[in-house]
Amino acid sequence: MYRKTFSSPLFRGISWIFIATSIASVLRFLLIFILIRFYTQEEFGLWASITSLAAVIMTGDFGIVNVLRNLLSKEIVNGAEGDLKSKELFYSAFFSFLFFAIIFSVLIIFISPYIPYETLFKTDNIVLKEQGRSIFIVVQIVFLLGIPFGLGTPLFFSYGETNFYSIISIVQAVISFIIVFLLSVNHVEIYIISILYFICNMLLSLYGTLLFIHKRKWYSVNLSYRKICSNMCMMLPIGIKFLGIQLSSSFITNVLTVYSGSMLGLSIAANVNVIQKVYMFLTGIYQSIFNPMWSSLSLNFFKRRYSDCKIIINRSLISTIVIFSLTVLLCSLFRNYIMHAIAGAEYEAHSSLFILIGLFFMAKLLFDNASLLHNAINRLNILITGYILFSCIVFLFVPYVVNNYGLNTMLFILIICWIIFIIAILCDTHKLLKDRI
Repeated sequence: MYRKTFSSPLFRGISWIFIATSIASVLRFLLIFILIRFYTQEEFGLWASITSLAAVIMTGDFGIVNVLRNLLSKEIVNGAEGDLKSKELFYSAFFSFLFFAIIFSVLIIFISPYIPYETLFKTDNIVLKEQGRSIFIVVQIVFLLGIPFGLGTPLFFSYGETNFYSIISIVQAVISFIIVFLLSVNHVEIYIISILYFICNMLLSLYGTLLFIHKRKWYSVNLSYRKICSNMCMMLPIGIKFLGIQLSSSFITNVLTVYSGSMLGLSIAANVNVIQKVYMFLTGIYQSIFNPMWSSLSLNFFKRRYSDCKIIINRSLISTIVIFSLTVLLCSLFRNYIMHAIAGAEYEAHSSLFILIGLFFMAKLLFDNASLLHNAINRLNILITGYILFSCIVFLFVPYVVNNYGLNTMLFILIICWIIFIIAILCDTHKLLKDRI
């Protein structure tokens, strides 16, 4: 059984993406150390602000990439006819995003003199403010173009070609690191580094999309304006659901630091944020394996291999519980070493806080794991409903808990909410598969 598991395409895909994400995460971590070492606190703050603002712009695909992944996996079972449909869906999204990227880029260039971008960067350094303004204008255009240019790379997952996605990710991380390192040691200004960093990533994403088109042999397409609009109108409502799920998940994940800082004090928030960063780093690497699992579940479901879907979900849940139980235990045992190594001797945390935050992230990871099938087949209404209820609890009830009962009680309640959410999703998954097996 285990020999079959380890030799399966899914396991090879998981191995590829795990290695790629680990390398990329370590290089991004080292990149921050380099920037801190060679640039002033305000210059690094400019970099941090720009990358954070860029993360917001990245949601501009409205979840269409996730919709495309699922639809392309579904169309694989339909042979040549499905391939033609997949090509039409891909180019409909590509041309639509390219059109809007060009329109908005031109608009940004014309209206930028009238927008006070410099107010986003609070500093007395006038030169740095102007550099921040220049970077932000360029970054907006780069990321707008990056949406269509990077459309093809994540779609490798739909065809089980995780190795191509992983290699592109590794090359992207290595080249970006080398560029930033060489420019930093030569004391090139931070705004030039920032612009080149984002342009480099965009061009490599474009290469990934061109490689995807080459692998599919989708060199030409004949699409009418009406057909493009029809395809986008079909995909957009589902994409907006994916976007809502992403934003709700991000809000719930970051609420720990937000509520700690606003209700318990900035020193507590600082400690919580460092612990949160530790677990986000670890879960981020582990969570990367969900990408090939997502596509595998989608393909198996549409090929009516429902028993395989059940096996994938059950084994991944058991693996997640075992691996992250040990992770939380080890992190809590070595918490002071971890805190001091990352943030300095003035940072510390009680074992209960480290364990509770670890269990919070473990519960979220289990939920993401349990809901993979729902994401893979666009069964999103139950996820949307659950996230709306969860967000209402976090927004309306949790502040009262923090003020009156403290941080640990808040974490305990959030963990219970995740567990209830997990049970509801697993029950729905069981019913979904049982009716078909």
